[in-house]
Formats: sequence, structure tokens, C-alpha cells
Amino acid sequence: MSINDIVITGASGFIGKNLIIFLKKKKLKFKAYSRSKTNYSIKINNYKNIKVKNNSILIYLSQSNTIKPKYVKELQQLRDILKHKWSYIIFFSSTKIYKKSNKLSDENSKINEDNNYNKLKINSEKILNKTNIKSAILRITNVYGPNFNKNTLLYDILSNVKKKNNIVKKNKFEYIDILNIEDLNNLIFKLVKKKLSGIFNVASGK
Repeated sequence: MSINDIVITGASGFIGKNLIIFLKKKKLKFKAYSRSKTNYSIKINNYKNIKVKNNSILIYLSQSNTIKPKYVKELQQLRDILKHKWSYIIFFSSTKIYKKSNKLSDENSKINEDNNYNKLKINSEKILNKTNIKSAILRITNVYGPNFNKNTLLYDILSNVKKKNNIVKKNKFEYIDILNIEDLNNLIFKLVKKKLSGIFNVASGK
């Protein structure tokens, strides 16, 4: 089975690093870009300037939690990169866009637009849905695995679980779900092969 060349943006982050290792093991052709200098990706200031073969697959990881001026710039950058002739796009959104609840959200749950991060993700989804490009929008939960960010609440929780310390949950109305990076990578691999389209919550459900 033939798989189109893959382009990864935002490759300097935790998910990007692990995805690159995974794709190398699968011996898939890809080019990885980031706005930060790394040993495993091509540094680029604006993603609209990347060199793309027609009908490549785009894995779009590059968005940040920003104040409004940069948030507007992030949306424009997405519009620019969508001008290339992609055969398929995997876009990373987040389950954080849902209103807090004491149960797991599904794809039809209420959306919360009270911060710039959520607005960025929601508006990016809208931009992508207006195109004719086949795409999968992944609303992912908290992802953990090798070399993930130690300056996070999730890292503290998992560290305490490993040490068998007690964990106090202060907000009983918030559902915390976690997902292993290998499960996420396996999902991406399946999507690249099958090119399924739609909006998907990506979580363990536990």
C-alpha cells in the first residue's frame, strides 16, 4: 500500500518528537518543520513557505496558547498552509474546548469559548471544515509518555501515582482523562493509512 509523503508542523513539541521516532520505525517518508531549532526538524519562520509535494499528508501540530495578536496570526498561518494541495490533513485540537463536566464529553458536548486557546482551536476547526480537503480533527485529551513536560499538573499527578501518594481532587465537576503517546501514535498511523474524516475525541475513556 502506498502512503503519500507526510509533512509535520510543530515538530519541536512533545507529541511531535515522539511521532517522528514512531514514523521512522514505520519507515514512512516525512518532513518535519518547527519554528524552534532542533536536531530532527527543519527550522522555518512561516509555515506557508514550506516546500510541499502535491497530495502530501499534513499533520498539523503547530499552535500555541497565546494572547490575541498572536492568536490572529496563528489563524492566518493555518489559512496560508491550507493553500497547498493536500490529500489529507490531521489537525490537533483539544478536549479542553468543552465546558467542564462531571462526565466524559462526546463530540456534541457544549463548547467553551471563554479563553484565547479555546477560540484558536474552535476557529481553526471552522476554517478547516470550510475547505474541500479531507481531514480528521482530533480533540485530544492529556497525553503522557517519554520526555513529556515536567512543568504540568499531569506530570505531578502521575508522579504521585507512581509514589503511591494520596491525590486530592479539588473540583469534583471536572473529568480528567489521560492518554499514552503510543496509543496516539498508533491512531495517527491508522488515520494516515485509511484517511478517515470527521471530528474525533481522542481519549482513553478512563
